Amino acid sequence: MHKLQQLFIAAIFAISTMASISIASQHVHPSVSQAEPQVQNDSTPVNDSTPDNDSLDSGNKIVISQPDLDSSLFIETARRILKVAYSRIGKEVEFELFPPERSLVFANSGVTGGELVRMTGLQSEYHNLIKIPISIVSNEIYAYTKKQDFVVEGWESLKPYKIDFIFGNKFAEQKSKGFNSARVKTSYQGLRKLSADRSDFFIGVYGVRCIANKFKFNDIKALTPILDNFQMYHYLHKRNESIAEQLKLELLKMQRSGEMESIQKEAKKAFLSQCQ
Repeated sequence: MHKLQQLFIAAIFAISTMASISIASQHVHPSVSQAEPQVQNDSTPVNDSTPDNDSLDSGNKIVISQPDLDSSLFIETARRILKVAYSRIGKEVEFELFPPERSLVFANSGVTGGELVRMTGLQSEYHNLIKIPISIVSNEIYAYTKKQDFVVEGWESLKPYKIDFIFGNKFAEQKSKGFNSARVKTSYQGLRKLSADRSDFFIGVYGVRCIANKFKFNDIKALTPILDNFQMYHYLHKRNESIAEQLKLELLKMQRSGEMESIQKEAKKAFLSQCQ
């Protein structure tokens, strides 16, 4: 059996709570297919223990957890930048996809060698992760809605409404405390709930507009101005601390030379070409 499969089965067996299902509404709107996939609760408990032999890293190769998202401009941008940076410090890097919350848990527990890219401040909850303090992606957050005349004025303007966002979106979790909010597994599911009037807003990234275009959600738009934006950083598991400074210096060089910005622009152009 493939090593990743063994680790995944072991993790699922150990964490029985991962089987709980979150359903935003008890009634299915007629315009939503009864075959719509259920939303799997990915609120995986944090595990700070570091397994001795369960890491996917091997030799000169570092395996990085990547959140499995369906609207991932910032994911593609981060991958491109990190591939260059790791190669220049003599390391091979691979990316393994996991649901967003599980991605963090596996990085923190040492199953993988780090987390692709996340907001700052995760160390307070994920104690084994080391932030590389060079921002590699600026992530824009939008409120998607059918209420096209709505004037968005920060997070508080959304508080009276029903909002959705993806499991593992730590930024949205923090900003929407006390709101009438629910989690969905994918941006597509969030847009379907909007279309069926089962929510008022879906909180998503820039690339969600591509999902809306692809599946003809013509009545849903991203409101402007943007709801929020924040910088994102790469994280390493603490066992890889020996390369943290090298990686930081390489990313800093790429930032100062303009190479990082060029990669960001190329990634955005390539991503948007798929949205047509």
